[in-house]
Amino acid sequence: MPKSKNVNVTNSSNYRGIALSSLFGKLFDLIFWRKYSDSLCTSEVQYGFKAAHSTSTTVLKEALVSISN
Repeated sequence: MPKSKNVNVTNSSNYRGIALSSLFGKLFDLIFWRKYSDSLCTSEVQYGFKAAHSTSTTVLKEALVSISN
């Protein structure tokens, strides 16, 4: 990738490298998750990392609990 729009594109020192490590990490995560997902479990406080859960959902639940008490 060129470092900016106004550089000499024929000079190799005007380019940035593209890291492939994130690609390999994502591929490893996908393979690992598919193989071991039935054996993995999360804690109740890890709501931000669960499907169909978010931090805003938990904040709403905590607010409702504090109001009812």
